[in-house]
This record gives sequence, C-alpha cells and structure tokens, in this order.
Amino acid sequence: MKKKIKIGIIGCGRIGQNLAKYFKAMSATVMVHDIDPMKVVEIESASNCTVDEILALSDLVITSVTLNESTRAMANTDFFRKMKPGAVYVNTSRGDVVDENALLYALKSEKISACALDVLSNENLPNFLQNNPLIKYAQENENLILTPHIAGLTIDSETKAQKAALELLMEII
Repeated sequence: MKKKIKIGIIGCGRIGQNLAKYFKAMSATVMVHDIDPMKVVEIESASNCTVDEILALSDLVITSVTLNESTRAMANTDFFRKMKPGAVYVNTSRGDVVDENALLYALKSEKISACALDVLSNENLPNFLQNNPLIKYAQENENLILTPHIAGLTIDSETKAQKAALELLMEII
C-alpha cells in the first residue's frame, strides 16, 4: 500500500484553502496553519497544526501567506532546518517571504530535496535576471523550478478584476 503524502499549508487564505481542497481530493493528509483560526475552520478534513508540526511532518510544505513584517523572511535558516529531511518547499506568497540565501543553502546541502517558486525578491530591480543567485542555481540544477509570476493571470481573474473595476466606477458615477 502506498504511503499517504503529507502536505503542510501555511496560510489559509483563498489560495491555501484551494490547495487544501485539491490535495484532499488526491487523498493526501493535509495539515494547515493560519494566524486566523476561522480560516482553518473553513477547510474540511484538514488538521490544524503549528508551523513547527507542519515543518517536521510534511513531505511538501507550501507557504501561502500575506507579506507583512511577521512573514518577511519567515522561510529562513531555522525554517528550513526544522523541515523534514528531503521535503519539498513551494512558495506561493511574495518573494520576500523567503530568505533566498537560506533557501540556497537548504537546496545545496540537500536538507530539502526540491523547491518551486513563482516569485523572487527584488524582481523589479534593473539587472535582476543577471544578479539573482537563485536564477543561476536553477539554470545549473534540477531541484529548483522558477516560473514567471503569472499564476493569477487567467481569463477568470481578468474578468473578476474588470467587473470589480466597473462596480467601483459605477459607485462613483
């Protein structure tokens, strides 16, 4: 019998809740954490855990948090040290949630087996593509996947944005 994969989701907003539903549909064990306990209650059949429990037990850890002072660089050396050896890390938050040097060390030392990011720190700076060490690492290694930050750019999201803008405009007129 196959071992059930354990997924840990830190941040249970819209994206975190959707991910939990998808993983539950795939029969994964889902553990969640959010600073707002009401967001956790909305996720059926998921275990409410501490961040440390998620890091220690999960085969896949996903951060899906809002960027603020308490989440800036939350995925740091201590975070990766606490992760289950060989686990995979995915960040769907802002790039500054990840301490990129700590991530590079965790990948190079094989503390974590792989990582996927669709955002990086300082994406808007000149020469960003030439100067970011994660981009260079991803070009030379297969355990880091970087994708363009376009996850929210879908027909549905564009339609919703247009409707919201129209509704705001109608309120003003």
